[in-house]
Amino acid sequence: MTYAMWAGMGIVGTTLLGIFLFHEKLSVPQAICVILIVVGIAGLKILAEN
Repeated sequence: MTYAMWAGMGIVGTTLLGIFLFHEKLSVPQAICVILIVVGIAGLKILAEN
């Protein structure tokens, strides 16, 4: 689960850096995909059995 969390944070971080540093445009479908990644990471964390 840790790998999935780090990979997801890397994807979201790279996306945000692209938007803010390189002025890339984020389309609605791309934004939905990034939101789904964040929701997936949160779901993994919430539903994880320790």
